[in-house]
Amino acid sequence: MSTIWTKLDEEQLKALNARKAAFIDQHLRPLNSSVERFFYSNQIRGDTRAIAQAFIDNADQLRDLLKPFDSGVRVEERRIVGTPDC
Repeated sequence: MSTIWTKLDEEQLKALNARKAAFIDQHLRPLNSSVERFFYSNQIRGDTRAIAQAFIDNADQLRDLLKPFDSGVRVEERRIVGTPDC
């Protein structure tokens, strides 16, 4: 692996940054629209219980909107010894 930064490297970086910006812009629009509906249309700003309920009520939509940004990292579930799954 070379440690010299070339013009080609710079061009590839610019292309990747442009693709990333386009990707984020494309997927943030529907997410921003949902956030606006949750917080502004429903007037739930600052009310954590209402915000939590809005998340619950719209969990499927939020999951789908956030999917493009999913890192794939999952928290390991702890199982209780003696339960049917163990």
